Amino acid sequence: MKNMRNIIWNVILITTGSVICAVAVNSILIPKQFLAGGFTGLSLLIHYALPFIPVRVIYLALNIPVFIFGWLFVGHRFFFYSIAGMLVYSLAVLIPFPEIMIEDRLLNALTAGIITGVGSGILLRSPGSAGGMDILAIIIFKKFSFSVFPAVLR
Repeated sequence: MKNMRNIIWNVILITTGSVICAVAVNSILIPKQFLAGGFTGLSLLIHYALPFIPVRVIYLALNIPVFIFGWLFVGHRFFFYSIAGMLVYSLAVLIPFPEIMIEDRLLNALTAGIITGVGSGILLRSPGSAGGMDILAIIIFKKFSFSVFPAVLR
């Protein structure tokens, strides 16, 4: 029973964090033609160059090789939670969140950073991620004992 409660709680964390990150993408980053860090930023950059390819498709495609390495080098529990996070994030980017109407570009950037930070923080409280650079950071830690975010690994 306790194990099932933990699984449900972790899925709630992953879902909440992923949806909050998707709000930043759809409400600020895409409408204002901003970029982000990591695989989201790379996905946005490719999307701006090739607008007929949706951000979610690019994000999923970029994550395929990372998840293959994740399966080989990272624990299976982290892998499966991260698959869930990546899928929820990719689906949440489909939701047409309304654009956040802020005129100042700097305030837009700060707001996007705060929203993304809150979502990522919630995600990192779970034993998974939304894919991308988080998985690469775990692989680097496992292979080279170089800690990128030690709180997740304890």
